[in-house]
Amino acid sequence: MSVTVSNAAPAQSPFNGTAAAVPGQFEAEDFDLGGEGVAYHDNVAGNAGGLYRASEDVDIVSPYAGGNVVNNFETGEWLEYTIDVTRSSTYRVEALVSSMFTTSQFHVEIDGTDKTGGVSVPNTGSWAAFQWVGEDGVSLTAGQHVLRIVSDVQYFNLDAIRLTAIITETPFGGTPAALPGRVEAENFDNGGEGLAYHDNVAGNAGGLYRLTEDVDVISPYADGYVVNNFETGEWLQYTVNITQAGSYRLEALVSSAFTGTTFHIDIDGVNQTGTLTVTNTGAWSTFQWIGKRVNLPAGQHILRITADGQYFNLDAIRVR
Repeated sequence: MSVTVSNAAPAQSPFNGTAAAVPGQFEAEDFDLGGEGVAYHDNVAGNAGGLYRASEDVDIVSPYAGGNVVNNFETGEWLEYTIDVTRSSTYRVEALVSSMFTTSQFHVEIDGTDKTGGVSVPNTGSWAAFQWVGEDGVSLTAGQHVLRIVSDVQYFNLDAIRLTAIITETPFGGTPAALPGRVEAENFDNGGEGLAYHDNVAGNAGGLYRLTEDVDVISPYADGYVVNNFETGEWLQYTVNITQAGSYRLEALVSSAFTGTTFHIDIDGVNQTGTLTVTNTGAWSTFQWIGKRVNLPAGQHILRITADGQYFNLDAIRVR
């Protein structure tokens, strides 16, 4: 009879089976499954606290009102967490820590790359007094990653980790749209729901372009992508650069099979067009320019188009 011996390393997996959602906060003691050298490294065998995850070598104690904490994080020790980043963005990465020393320090890695550099842990006055410390400007892409927190200089206690999205509105493609000219409707600003746009229903119903955004972008037309079924109250914003102040015609390329559909266009929060009516164009694939002559200031501005009455499709915006 033969016996097969496996030398495979233990598999790493999220604690409780689900990756920690980011943006969000998770408890330090809920590091991944996989054991020593895979999901964590602890300098001394055994769980000095013994009250939680007793079979692991990480020292977890629970003397605090906030519950369990990782105790006396030593130089060279580390913990890993499988995280699920819901949206690509820049984040602030922080740890909730306490120390009675002035020299304690850690750093945070994502998929093996140091993202924070050394972060100092202040003397919080008591091992039971915790403080959030961390770094801004950590760029993360959407999807699953492994976060590792490493103790660079001992000692400190670790209660929790959190990642907060630092959301800013920026032009799609990195450059403000030049006006006079044409802006494609689907190239609204980066920044997400409530900042660069508002969509009444979560998800991209088209699913062919900018899949992580909630704006419904479809592509059944010869001219390419369009924003589909613009509903009452929905809006899109575009960072634009108007090269010269002057009187221009400000227009949207729209289609509708309804009558009474309306919209307006703002510049920096000021309604420039009043309410404009989208005529029934006879088919959702038949588009028409609708607009008004307005006076526009030179320089960089935020242009917003808002649906006042549904439904219509939006292909582009232009200034001429």
